[in-house]
Amino acid sequence: MIINTNIVATVASNNLKKRTGFVNKTMKKLSSGLRINRASDDAAGLAISESMRAQIRGLHQSSRNAQDGISLLQTADGALASVNDSLHRISELIIQKQNGILQNSDKENILNEMVELLDHIDGITSNTEFNGINLFDGSFSRNVYADDNIPITINNMDLGLYYKENFDDHNKFSQWFPDAGRWSVKNGGLRQGTLGIGDKTILSQVIKDNEMTITVDAEFTSADKDGNVGIIIKGEDFNNQVFGWYSQYGGIYLGERVNGVYRNIGLVGAEAANVGKTYKLSASVVGDYYTFSVEGIGDIKGYSVNSSMVEGYTGVFTAFSEGSFDNYKVIPSITVEDIDKATNRVLSERSKLGAYQNRLEHAINNINNYTENLISAESRIRDADIAKQMTQLAKNQIMLQTSQAILSQANIKPESMLQMLKS
Repeated sequence: MIINTNIVATVASNNLKKRTGFVNKTMKKLSSGLRINRASDDAAGLAISESMRAQIRGLHQSSRNAQDGISLLQTADGALASVNDSLHRISELIIQKQNGILQNSDKENILNEMVELLDHIDGITSNTEFNGINLFDGSFSRNVYADDNIPITINNMDLGLYYKENFDDHNKFSQWFPDAGRWSVKNGGLRQGTLGIGDKTILSQVIKDNEMTITVDAEFTSADKDGNVGIIIKGEDFNNQVFGWYSQYGGIYLGERVNGVYRNIGLVGAEAANVGKTYKLSASVVGDYYTFSVEGIGDIKGYSVNSSMVEGYTGVFTAFSEGSFDNYKVIPSITVEDIDKATNRVLSERSKLGAYQNRLEHAINNINNYTENLISAESRIRDADIAKQMTQLAKNQIMLQTSQAILSQANIKPESMLQMLKS
């Protein structure tokens, strides 16, 4: 027997350290809920679970991408729903306007509401944006990345209910006395300079059913004793027309030419026009009833006997002056068939937007299912089995107490050798 080296105590001490380490690891797993807290716990498992975690985070972002795509589609669909409602109302007004018991003034009021609704539609289709991106100008073609790249395209939704003059078509601006003036285009606006006597006319939309409205902004850019700006409504040829004009030296006029013979319909005194000031001109035709007005200056109404207006042209003219025109648009008489075509375009686009949204929603469901399965797989690798760890903890605590007891006994054992020395 020896007393210098206590092998039993050494063994017991080593087992005590091991059991203490096992207890500490088990308690760490229980407190964190994770089986793998550091690479040494399971190096391969850590690498696999971290890869899965990165994939899970990517799937979460893909789901959010799809949700953003749905938000965009809902914005577009909501805007087109408003357009849909406006088109239904315009169709209702067209049918109402055909009622024979209405007076011309009633029809003009109906036309005014139609104009406002057309402005509303034009504003939506021109200005609707999502995150600064225009949705309806025909340029929208993007990919939404969800479970894969999902292409979304939105068509140009200009419904063509306004007839907008093409200011780049120079041939349209020299229909009448082409040698008397010149035309140039700058920044989308038409500028006309006249060098001699004669009217200059911008030809545009044919009147349908003899009912329409035209508006234009006009500006005097120089002074001339015979300067006028106005709107002309022509029939089958230049010898049959109705026109209204605002004189640079005052007065609003309404007149007509029937088979080449001029007849004055009316004259209203008005203040002289100012050079450099923009005037909003408008003219409307309801049957044989004509109205010409200058915003802020006045208007004039009158009855025309011109029977050749059924198939006519509308236009803007200046005489003996220099003028510029911007924001030119013609509002023709719109039929129920026109509205039906526009409505079908809107419904077709809304149907396509709905299909896109359904695809994105299915993509989200697929992503969520995929994410759920990955999370479950990652959990089996990374998370701690609490019941198993509690069993390990109880076992290691018992073994720890046993090691402590054995170490105590091993330390007492050399004392028996001391008794032999005393004897």
